Formats: sequence, structure tokens, C-alpha cells
Amino acid sequence: MKAKHIIKISKEIDIDVTGIKLLSIEEYEQYKEHIPLVHFSYWLRSHGDNERVVFTVSEDNERGYGEEFVNTICNVRPVLIISNLKLFKMVPGEEFEFADHIWTVISDDMAICNTSIAQHCYNKKLYKHNTNDYETSEIKEFIEEWLKSCDS
Repeated sequence: MKAKHIIKISKEIDIDVTGIKLLSIEEYEQYKEHIPLVHFSYWLRSHGDNERVVFTVSEDNERGYGEEFVNTICNVRPVLIISNLKLFKMVPGEEFEFADHIWTVISDDMAICNTSIAQHCYNKKLYKHNTNDYETSEIKEFIEEWLKSCDS
């Protein structure tokens, strides 16, 4: 079950957050022109060539992405999944505040955090089975719990 949050943007607009995730390499490539630059590396959800590595966006944002071991601490820059951005005609590049962070709209249904919400391992145990599988990862659980905590 996904958490459902209503974000009060102004007196007229309530944005419906239906989920949270990390960007994939494909999403990063597709939306990078709308993603605000940062000066730190952060996790993507796409895995590398072996089960112990996951892609990250590099600090300089020039190289696009690199690989890190799953037990490395790296910045977490999640994407909110929002069901009604079109309704309020929010377009890529527009910003709003949620959970003490600024978020930038990057597509019809996604907004990325302009900063890191935390530093976290993808999975702590390097030799755990399927260590780079996003669906069973500790980082997925971490960001979903973070989103639930924003509701309290």
C-alpha cells in the first residue's frame, strides 16, 4: 500500500503525492534538463553490471552517472510521484516546498528534491542476495518510511 499525502502549496492548490522513488538511469537521461544541478553524488535505482553495484549521478553532473558499491554511503535525492500536477498546470522547472525541502517538477507526474534528504547505503550487506535489486533494497524502504514520517 502506498502512502497518500496531500501537500498544501497555496490556498488554492493541493498536490496529491501517491509515492516516492529514486530515478532510474532512463528517467535521469529523459528529464535531466529539468533536474536542478547539485554538487554531490546521489543514488539512482538502476543497478550496474554485477549484483554489488548501483548507478549514481556524479558530483559534477557532467559525467551523468557512475557506479558505487551497494554498502557505500551516498546522498538520497528522491522523486515524489504526484497524480495531479497536470490539473494545476504545474510544468517542469516549477518549484514547491514539502517536508522542509524544495522540490522541482520534472515531468507530468514527478518532482525531484533539490537537495539530499539524507545519506544512506543502498543495502548495508555487500554479500546479501540480490543486493542491487531496488524492489527489495533498504534504500527503497528508507525513502518510503521517510515519506510516511512527513505525514505525522
